[in-house]
Amino acid sequence: ATARVIEAQIAHHEHRFDDAIALMMESSKTGRDHNAIQQLINIGKYQDNLIAVLAEVEKTGQLSNYWNGEQLAQIYLDAGERQKALDAYQQYADQQGDWGYRQIMDGLYRMGFYAEAQEFYLK
Repeated sequence: ATARVIEAQIAHHEHRFDDAIALMMESSKTGRDHNAIQQLINIGKYQDNLIAVLAEVEKTGQLSNYWNGEQLAQIYLDAGERQKALDAYQQYADQQGDWGYRQIMDGLYRMGFYAEAQEFYLK
């Protein structure tokens, strides 16, 4: 698995993005390389192909393991995928637990989820 990650990093640095994406996708499927999804997001941003890359990651089921749900929600929101953004942010909120309520409320409000922020507050 480590060799595949190294190969993917080399492909990324050599601007062989299709190879890098394929190798990172393979690595992300193991569930052990939590950085693979971040690398895929970075490549998708660089290629201006982020939503297509995320769609491929969604098919693997590994996106639910992504550690930065707030970033993921913003990506979906920027792409016009409001429900996916809200779902990603709700999962992020669930992961944060009690200490993150203010951050979660602020994030929902910043992203324009006013009704959802109110609903979250009333829970």
